[in-house]
Amino acid sequence: MARLVVPKFQKFRLAREDLPPDEPIAWELLVLRRLVWFPVALVAAVLLVTLAVANREPVRLVLDPFRPDAPVISMTLPLYAYLLAALTLGVVLGGISTWFTQGRWRKTARVKAQDAMRWQAEADRLTRERDSHVGGHVGGHAGNQRPMLAAKR
Repeated sequence: MARLVVPKFQKFRLAREDLPPDEPIAWELLVLRRLVWFPVALVAAVLLVTLAVANREPVRLVLDPFRPDAPVISMTLPLYAYLLAALTLGVVLGGISTWFTQGRWRKTARVKAQDAMRWQAEADRLTRERDSHVGGHVGGHAGNQRPMLAAKR
């Protein structure tokens, strides 16, 4: 049985017709993944909203370490805004870091895909060449029939 490989960005966009017909369990796994993902996302959303409601008080963030009493740069926002900003920044920096870390694998995949396309073109060219020689050969072969190999003695 072939293994279903789905790119990350398409995991939740597949429909039944996108799945291989010889793999009946793939659809059930996809539905199970969605069923597990939804409650986890719901709990995370409830926790974030609860955190935001509980931390609505304004907090002053001082970005001037030399004059904390009269800072040149400071911001006053609710605490949850700082927490959500830190979470968002962490996700973005983590994604960028992962993207750069996986760069060599993407390059390898790109090179291998080019090699595969080059070898496929070579195989197609050789097949056409063989078929043209077989079709035009005077050895008594009709049309597209391939010549039979001589038996070993």
